[in-house]
Amino acid sequence: MVLTLFVVLLAVAAAATVTAGGSGPSVVPLPQCREARAGSVSLDAASTTIASDDAFATAWLTDALATACAGGDGAQQPAQRVELRLPGAELSKALQARSLALGPGLGADGYLLDIRPGTPIMIAAQNRSGLFHGVQTLLQSLRAPTMASSLSGSRASTPTAAGCELDAATVEDWPDAQMRGVYWQGSWFDAFPANASFMNHTINEMAKYKHNFAMFNGNGAALLFDAAQDPGSPRAGSIVQYYKHWQSELHARHIEMIPQISAANSGAKNDLFEPFLC
Repeated sequence: MVLTLFVVLLAVAAAATVTAGGSGPSVVPLPQCREARAGSVSLDAASTTIASDDAFATAWLTDALATACAGGDGAQQPAQRVELRLPGAELSKALQARSLALGPGLGADGYLLDIRPGTPIMIAAQNRSGLFHGVQTLLQSLRAPTMASSLSGSRASTPTAAGCELDAATVEDWPDAQMRGVYWQGSWFDAFPANASFMNHTINEMAKYKHNFAMFNGNGAALLFDAAQDPGSPRAGSIVQYYKHWQSELHARHIEMIPQISAANSGAKNDLFEPFLC
């Protein structure tokens, strides 16, 4: 079952790259509602500015655009603004101007994404987790720009050298399931810290597809138990530091770390062990 979950996760990851022009966005999971609009919006890392109510979502979007939409010199693309908004005066004004509303049906993790030519791209949500999920949909919707064909007058499939494009659309999305995540077999933690690159890649993939929990079991729980039995040892300090690091990284991505602690280990509740308990 553990293997199956990770095969699915990695298979999904392979599908979410910047697509060639004309093939349309490939977004996983599929948004609840998407209303297509006329036109498209061009982006490149050099000419895009971000106004945001959330620092982590801003940093994530900035880094992703620098990788996915690099190559422009800032002069090839018109200046584009992206707004990430939580409830407040700025959001109320923007929604009114667009004749949109942030409905209660979006819930805690839902978001509204509005892409229109000539206006800032806007992601709005009730909570920071919703903003972050909206950023993932925006990034998955990026496609390589295309050049006009001088022979047929249609859009060619060959990407240009710079930037990205987004098809104009309004997206309203919220999760079907309250719990969305994976089960981790904790024996992988035996390799710490050598597996840090693998761990970082995997939790970034989880964030991309809007997961909100990671459950740890097996030797991962046993390592914490061992640390609790001898809290003064160097190994105990390394184990706890390792877990705290990944707990922090998951939390920043709005993913809850859930250690599955067995009854046999329940006597290890102390200052080392307690922070990782459900």
